[in-house]
Amino acid sequence: MKGLQKNPEKNGSIGQLVEFNAEKGRWVVSFGSGNNNFKEENLELMPDNSDVVNDDEEPPTSKIYITGLGAETTEDDLKKLFGGCGVIAKAKPKSSRDRGFEDQWPYDIKLYKPGKPDGDACLTYQDPLAARAAIKTYNRYKWNGNKIKVAYAGAGQTFEKVELAKPWYLREENQGKLDRSGEHGGGGKGDDKGGGGGAPPKPGDWTCPGCGSSVFASKSECFKCGERKPAGAGKGGGKGDDRGDRGDRGDRGDRGSRLPNSLSSQW
Repeated sequence: MKGLQKNPEKNGSIGQLVEFNAEKGRWVVSFGSGNNNFKEENLELMPDNSDVVNDDEEPPTSKIYITGLGAETTEDDLKKLFGGCGVIAKAKPKSSRDRGFEDQWPYDIKLYKPGKPDGDACLTYQDPLAARAAIKTYNRYKWNGNKIKVAYAGAGQTFEKVELAKPWYLREENQGKLDRSGEHGGGGKGDDKGGGGGAPPKPGDWTCPGCGSSVFASKSECFKCGERKPAGAGKGGGKGDDRGDRGDRGDRGDRGSRLPNSLSSQW
């Protein structure tokens, strides 16, 4: 109901349209207390939200999220409008000091953009059924010149399911495509030639007896088929061999003999 002069207390009330009384030229509206006749100019049809609210499902939350609010909207306006659908909960103060009694707490209504157009707000009821009634009643409702939207807040919202894609190197179709610069030690076409990525094998690298791939010397099993490193594979040609060659050139006594005669005579 809107624009009532003689019965302003009924402005904002919601009833059910019954029929048109041709004799009086007015519409019959049914309220809980009975039927009343109103001019068409005092009626505002409410949207049908049966497509967004299922009466057979349990409401997921007692919180509602409201969008599309006008710049002049206040928290008190929200309390008056949505309070007709159920008891609004009280917001427990965050500070434990001087918390007082629950009836002294403010209503759990949060207006996020006060004074700005296209504002939004969150409101909590004591009963989840009241949240469902608010959505069914006021979603797509034209209020103060703005068509507002009302939906379940937080956990009550539904989102589109999106399947996350695996990283490139974990996808099945890409297995074995890493070159020797990859951390798995080879793969790709270079393996068929005995080296990863076309690079020649390094000293100590070994060839897998299971699949023929070239594997880094530091690996104890094949990166491609998992075959264990055979005994004796990868020996020779490493840094240790170079150190052994240097050791054969002489021991400490040999180095001592290279000292000048003037110093060696003092030892």
